[in-house]
Amino acid sequence: IQKLRELVQDGTLGPVVLYQNAFTGPAFQMKDRWFSKKAISGGGTLMDTSIHSVDIFRFIVGEIAEQRALTAHHLEGTDVEDASMLLVKSESGAIGCLSASWVAGDGQSFVEVVGQNGRALFDYTVGDQVRLRRRGEKEWEIIEVRPSAGFVEEIERFLAAIRGEQELLVTAQDGLRALEIVQSCY
Repeated sequence: IQKLRELVQDGTLGPVVLYQNAFTGPAFQMKDRWFSKKAISGGGTLMDTSIHSVDIFRFIVGEIAEQRALTAHHLEGTDVEDASMLLVKSESGAIGCLSASWVAGDGQSFVEVVGQNGRALFDYTVGDQVRLRRRGEKEWEIIEVRPSAGFVEEIERFLAAIRGEQELLVTAQDGLRALEIVQSCY
C-alpha cells in the first residue's frame, strides 16, 4: 500500500482517474459473530471491511469529497448488509469503487490505482509485489516489496510513535474521518 502511494505521489501514474479495492470472500460464518449484529457492530460489510478501504483510499488518493453506497442482504438471521459497494470521489476527481462481501463464493483482495500514465495493482494474495503497467506498454513491470507483518508491524509502529521514534502514518482523526464517511452511507 505504501508503494502504491509512492507511485501516486512521485507522479509515476500521473493524475489518478480510477481506483478499485475489493475485500470479498466466503465468510458465511459471519452470521454467527458479533459483526452481523447491528446493535453491536453498527453495520455489516461497510462498517467491518469498507472502513479499511476508506482508510486506504484516503492514504493513497486523498480526501473523499463524495460517497454513496449500495448494499445487499443475503444471510438469513442477520440484520446487516453482507455485500456492499461504496463509490467514492476524491477532492481531485478520482473515482473509486470499494467492494466488500462476506458471501462471495470466490474471494478477492486487491487495490488497483489507474492514473493517466498507467496503472498499479497490489494483490494481497501475492504480498511481495506490486504490478505496474505504464501507458502504452503491454507488459507488467514487477516491483518487489517487503511483505507486511500485518498487525505485528502495526503495533510495533504505534509503540515506536509513542516512544517518539517514528511518525504515525494514520492518525485518530483519519479513523474518525473514515467512520464519518461510512456512517453517512447508512
